Amino acid sequence: MDDQEILNELLDIRHRWEQELEDLERRCKECRVQIEKDTRLIVLLEEKIYKK
Repeated sequence: MDDQEILNELLDIRHRWEQELEDLERRCKECRVQIEKDTRLIVLLEEKIYKK
């Protein structure tokens, strides 16, 4: 394997890692949004329960 092939392979790996990072960041954001929604629902349900 010559230097150019090694460089190309490293660039491919870097590109895949960048894509994976973007995907993880997107999924993390989606999870945070869902946690916020669930938390609001829990608060509403607790309020309803304690009003009884």
